[in-house]
Amino acid sequence: MRKILFSTDQICDVPEGYTQKHNVMVLPLAYTINDIEYDDIKTKQLPTLTLFDLMRKGGVPKTSQTNPEVAKSFFVKKINEGYDIFHLSTSSGISGTHGSVLLAVEEIEAEKEKLITKENQDYKIIELDSFTGAGGEGMLLDMLIKFSKEGDKTIEELEVEAKRLIPMCCHFFTLDDLGYLARGGRISKKKAVVGSLLQVKPMLHMNMEGKLIQIGQTMGRKKSIKTLVDYIEKKIIKGINKIIYISQGDCLNDVEFLKEEIIKRLGITEFMVSLCSTIVGAHTGPGAIGVFFLGKDRLAD
Repeated sequence: MRKILFSTDQICDVPEGYTQKHNVMVLPLAYTINDIEYDDIKTKQLPTLTLFDLMRKGGVPKTSQTNPEVAKSFFVKKINEGYDIFHLSTSSGISGTHGSVLLAVEEIEAEKEKLITKENQDYKIIELDSFTGAGGEGMLLDMLIKFSKEGDKTIEELEVEAKRLIPMCCHFFTLDDLGYLARGGRISKKKAVVGSLLQVKPMLHMNMEGKLIQIGQTMGRKKSIKTLVDYIEKKIIKGINKIIYISQGDCLNDVEFLKEEIIKRLGITEFMVSLCSTIVGAHTGPGAIGVFFLGKDRLAD
């Protein structure tokens, strides 16, 4: 049986060193800030905290989706090393990366006689729209890796398990500063100024179609963090969530407060905490914090 390689993209938030430890292939996305493009191939990307420093000084990053040719090159190399590939793409509701990867897979299949060595012609690639992102994508990846280690799972069994989990992958998060949304053109500058003066913190989630939806707002940072725990209490499937996944944008003190609230109210004491990727951070800005867990559904009610 051929070896299975897990693959994802750079929007997937996992702790530092996780992808190396589990031999996960990560497709890069590119971003531009201060007129310099960072694509992780020609120009090495900045650490997230460095990007945040530039954003705090007024820099406005712009991101782009995975290049199909880059995905194609990554996949062909690994197929010819003897791997089948199980790829999780960030939700098509927030990124065009899923479409780019599908195009790469189609081109490999059309040109496989030329691209793939004779002994690897029976390769398999499964490419899934995960309908997740950031820490939710990281959670799904982590759960599938753990599932794969329960025995010799086929790539088809991984696909079935992923499709079972995806509708239950809940994402709830809040932003600390509306100014970054305004700079990126996602809300008006007037709304950002008023919101910042009133300490308004938007509450968002990812719906069943994998799109980001604002579902409310709170006044003040601590209230917004407590509201995240309210959402967990309302949606969580008790008994199956041993870990709460957290993605954060350079706000570790807030993460500690969040963890204390979760332990106090839910009794869950294990966490996987990730610093958000540069691609996620480029959109949310410093101070974003999200929680991810398995819930009964992804409805906003």
